Amino acid sequence: MPLAGIRQIIDRRDFDVLAALESHRAALEGQAMRLRRLIRTIDRTTRHLKGKANMHPDDLFDGFSEAQQKEYDMEASQRWNPELVSTSKQKWSAFPAAEKTRILEEGKALYRDLAGAMSRAAASSEAQDVIGRWHAHLQHFWSPTDEQLLGLADLYNDDHRFRAGYEKVRPGLAVFMSEAVQLYVGHRKK
Repeated sequence: MPLAGIRQIIDRRDFDVLAALESHRAALEGQAMRLRRLIRTIDRTTRHLKGKANMHPDDLFDGFSEAQQKEYDMEASQRWNPELVSTSKQKWSAFPAAEKTRILEEGKALYRDLAGAMSRAAASSEAQDVIGRWHAHLQHFWSPTDEQLLGLADLYNDDHRFRAGYEKVRPGLAVFMSEAVQLYVGHRKK
C-alpha cells in the first residue's frame, strides 16, 4: 500500500492504533514461526544431503503455507489452462477435511515408496507400480493426459522449487521420477 493510503487510514477518526498494532504483531509472529520451520527444514535437508542424517519424507511439506498455495495457484493459472486449474481447485475444496488428510498421506506414501524403488531401475516393476499409483492419485485433482503426465514429471525435475522438495526425500528422486514416468507413458502408448 502506498504511504499516502496508509496516511489516510491512520488519520481516520475510527482508526484504532492499538488494535492495528496488535493485529500486525500477531501476523508477524505467524510469519516468524513459519520462517523458523523453514529454517529447520533447510537445516535438516542440508544434513541429509551431506549424509549426516536421514530426512523423513513426511518433512517434504514442512513450512508450506496457505499464502504459498495461493501464489502457486496464481502461477499455475498463468502457466496452464486457467479453467483446468480452477476445476482442480474446486474438486480439492469439495473434499471433507478427513479426506484431504487421507489424500495427502497417500501422496506422502507414494513418494516414500518411489524413493524406496530407486535401488532398482526406473523400468522395474516396483517403480512402475508406484508411478501407476501416482497416476491414479492424481485423479483426486484432475485426469491428466499422457502428455500432461510427462509435463508434470518434467516440472518436478526442471523447476528448482519442486526438485528441492523431491531431493529432500532422497537425492536424485526428481530425475528418477521423470525417467520412470517417461517409461510408464511409453508403455501405455504401446
